[in-house]
Amino acid sequence: MIRDTKLSPSQLMFLVIAFLFGDYTIVMPSRAAGQDMWISFIIAAIVGTILITIYLYISVLNPGKTLIEILKEHFGKVIGSIIGLCYIWYFMHLAALITRTASEYMVTVNYPETPISFINILFILVLAYGLRKGIEVIARASQIFVPTLITLVILTIGLLIVEFDIKNLQPILGDGIQPVINTFYSSVTFPFGEAIVFLMIFPSLNKKESIFKSTYSGIFIVSLVMLAIMLRDLMVLGPDVLGIHIFPPHTSSSLIPRVVLEPIISINLLFGGGGAIIICMYAVVTGIAQVFNLSDYKILVLPISLMVISLASWLYTSYTELTTIAAEIHLYYAMPFQIIIPIILLIISIIKNKKTQGSEI
Repeated sequence: MIRDTKLSPSQLMFLVIAFLFGDYTIVMPSRAAGQDMWISFIIAAIVGTILITIYLYISVLNPGKTLIEILKEHFGKVIGSIIGLCYIWYFMHLAALITRTASEYMVTVNYPETPISFINILFILVLAYGLRKGIEVIARASQIFVPTLITLVILTIGLLIVEFDIKNLQPILGDGIQPVINTFYSSVTFPFGEAIVFLMIFPSLNKKESIFKSTYSGIFIVSLVMLAIMLRDLMVLGPDVLGIHIFPPHTSSSLIPRVVLEPIISINLLFGGGGAIIICMYAVVTGIAQVFNLSDYKILVLPISLMVISLASWLYTSYTELTTIAAEIHLYYAMPFQIIIPIILLIISIIKNKKTQGSEI
């Protein structure tokens, strides 16, 4: 059943947009660079695109194979399966991290009296239903939700434009280049490095020759959208206010008199965050199915959903702890999954590919 799923190039593009958007605009790891956060993000987007290019070449050099299958082929069944299980944990932890961020926002802004565990349960169970329908249904849903998300972003920018102050972007590099250097890597790992999860999805593309165009188009569009949101919040709030508020989009939207934008911000988060979570969960269930040679991943959807709910509810005691760990530990924790192992896989894939071509001559 896993092999039966097929995605069109446009569906892959929309999935890339939904995943990378995620909850980035809520967290904004580059905002520590102050008024130069947009420069930090642009550099991160360029470096992140290079990193995703590595993932693309791994997929192209190993046609029709998912990350788990590639690991098994290049490292052997036992070691490859062990590394694969580590990746499965990473994807599940990532799903829980995004779930907790989205739930914290919903509780803080919309439902302050509601237990966060209840929000987690409701959120994940809805996504679990979509997951059981398969990646094709998820992709078709993204074709509806992503244009809606972008439209809502444009709407909020239009409503807030009277509040823009270009002086909040100045002085450019007033504190030198160091703040930009210190923060851009965090935006490389989140969200661009997390696109390693697409090595579980790329084999489903029905037109293999479109893999680069579809992925790059998605990266370009979502980078523009995220940059626009960042500049919007920066010009409305200023770097000092932006740096101390937990949820900048909510803060900036609340400045519009007689217009309630909070529901729109919440919808954006649900669309983006939900898309990222369900893609991670898809990678988890299909990964487990391939490690243990199961023919159908659907039997795994409910138990994995319950595990994500548990992790999201109890892995962190507070949102402050979550953001601290994400800022100080996650960068290094994610490095083997996002950079080291993929580079090793790329090198092995290139060498084996050349040997195969040489033996055919």
